[in-house]
Amino acid sequence: MKNKLLINVALMFLVSFLGLNIRTANGQELIPEDEKQALIELFNSTNGAEWKSWNKWDLTAPVDQWKGVKIKDGHVSELDLHSSNLQGKIPASIGALTELVKIRLDNNLLEGPLPKELFQFQKLQELWLTNQRKQANAGEVREYTLTGGLPDVIDMPQLRILELSDTGITGPLSEMKTPELLQFQANNCTLGSLHPSIWELPNIIFIGIQLGESPKPLPLKGELPKDFSKCANLKALAIGGCPNFVGEIPASIAKCTGMQQLLLQNGHTGTIPKELGTMKNLVLLALANNHLTGEIPEELGNLTNLVQLYLGMNELTGTIPESFKNFTKLNHLNLKKNKLTGNLPEWIGQLHNLTKLILGDNEFTGTIPAKWAPVGEGQESDGFGINRLLELDLANLKLSGELPERFGNFTSMDKIWINNAGLSGDPTTVLQKMLEISQIYIQNNNFKGRLDGLLALEDLEDLRVLYAQNNHFYGSIEEREHQPDGWGPYYRFNARGINVSNNDFVLKDFEKLSPILTGKESTNVTNKLIFAPQNKLEVEETSKEVKEDEALSFTAPTLEDLRNAPFSTSDLSETKNVYQWYKDGKKVDGQNTPVLSIDKVNKDQSGVYVCKITNARVPGLTMETKEMIATVKTGILPIEANQEIIVREGDILSVKGAESLALYTTSGTLLSSTEGDKISISHLSSGTIVIVIYTTGGVNKAVKYIL
Repeated sequence: MKNKLLINVALMFLVSFLGLNIRTANGQELIPEDEKQALIELFNSTNGAEWKSWNKWDLTAPVDQWKGVKIKDGHVSELDLHSSNLQGKIPASIGALTELVKIRLDNNLLEGPLPKELFQFQKLQELWLTNQRKQANAGEVREYTLTGGLPDVIDMPQLRILELSDTGITGPLSEMKTPELLQFQANNCTLGSLHPSIWELPNIIFIGIQLGESPKPLPLKGELPKDFSKCANLKALAIGGCPNFVGEIPASIAKCTGMQQLLLQNGHTGTIPKELGTMKNLVLLALANNHLTGEIPEELGNLTNLVQLYLGMNELTGTIPESFKNFTKLNHLNLKKNKLTGNLPEWIGQLHNLTKLILGDNEFTGTIPAKWAPVGEGQESDGFGINRLLELDLANLKLSGELPERFGNFTSMDKIWINNAGLSGDPTTVLQKMLEISQIYIQNNNFKGRLDGLLALEDLEDLRVLYAQNNHFYGSIEEREHQPDGWGPYYRFNARGINVSNNDFVLKDFEKLSPILTGKESTNVTNKLIFAPQNKLEVEETSKEVKEDEALSFTAPTLEDLRNAPFSTSDLSETKNVYQWYKDGKKVDGQNTPVLSIDKVNKDQSGVYVCKITNARVPGLTMETKEMIATVKTGILPIEANQEIIVREGDILSVKGAESLALYTTSGTLLSSTEGDKISISHLSSGTIVIVIYTTGGVNKAVKYIL
């Protein structure tokens, strides 16, 4: 009997337990009614019918079947609806979910303003609101949907993570009553200022407020705190793109001894504190885009764990500290756009792990150290050589010499900028060995050599940009080998990606492209290749003096005509070069051979002559010679002694009926000339001159005149 009673009691307990689960499964007594209603209001206010299918709720189903809702101990503990196409405002009733420890509403289209209740959860540990932006076309800036300010106070004593990036939130940052906060990010937010309490959080390890894709700088104003002792646990501080966030970088930031990443790229002034050299855990130091002055502290060389160093876009002076040779782990070194001087250090070649070396737009002089590059395959190492350099920027420096031949061992190079650097020689044989190169900038130097190898070489299959203008390159412009049918030459290059203008190319060098340039073959090569103008052609004589009625001649270079191939037409006239002479910018009729020839010149034929050469097969390119100056000296006619036709009024001589006048010495040297019937003699001393008087019919007479 006793055992039967025990069995019945056990059965009754089991039925009771199962009955409770059934009710729970039917949504009864699962969570408090106000919490369920808060979820329903969130669903309705954010257009729940259009939520993504993976998180859409069936409001007739039990709450524990609503995706993204986690329940613990009879309360909603987590709400994860990220990337679910929520559209609309978060209702104030969300404050009823008092047991929440995590909220993820990032990557949606939520709208502001945010309810203050969202920032008053006493148990919440994570709040994610990032990326509330509409989709946009390529090149357009995505519009933020979530706007408005934050409450005066964020009171969440358990909060660990607060993510507000890409939300369009404006105004000042709230007073932070979040003693447990570890991570705060508000990248691309238009925060106006930071509350001092952000720098008094004892556990904070990461603060990030950076500019992203927006073309406008962030409006954040203010300065860094003078004392970092209350937030000494910081491991990463990144504030960038805020030109109104100013002031000096305080030395006390070195109290953050565990700091690994320090990025301050705003409007900071003053010098780089030498105390930063004690922050030996730093792997990233980025102080670019400020207004820092003075020399780079030698103490920075103590940061032997540095992987990336950015000091560009400042006003730093002096040389690169030799202590930088300690950066054995460094892979990015950027000192661009400062006022640094001295020779480029050879010891940079001992920073074997560099992948990006950006030194352009400074005042460095000297030559490029060959030992930056590794030795060739099979050669014994000399202790120098950057093993896998991907980007090298030496643009706009005051260098001399050539691109070292050893640089051909940079076989992994992707981009190189050596434009406007004062270099000479032939760089093409070196560049052709950089088989992974995609962008080459060598313009505005004194380079020479055949450029066709870089364009035609099939091994350079990744090449997309070649800027070689304003040099002295020459040679046939070849098509790249093995082009896919219908694509045409240079199909891999970017739009306007090849610029060979202002070099020493001539019309025949573009012969193989003539079917394309003339439209006989369809391709977009003209959108990729910039080849005009070219350097002016050299001439034998740049000036001549001849007397009136003598012959005048100038000679332009005779350029080789184009071949008829690859055209099938038998009309060879299109392949001939056309010559045309110009004087003072105006066409000279009848002068259309390489030789300008005038049998008898007069004074009107003095001027500047050039010859322009064109070819119908290369439209868009006109070759032009350098200027040739002709001076026609008027011969002195028999001198008449009669001076009655000349009237002197002070320093002015007048000759009635004269169209123009010229004054000469008695030996025939021109003193001055003028149009009209008056000429000044104020610049002449006493003596005898000859006045040549011109009328409509030409030279009228030459009259001797005594001053």
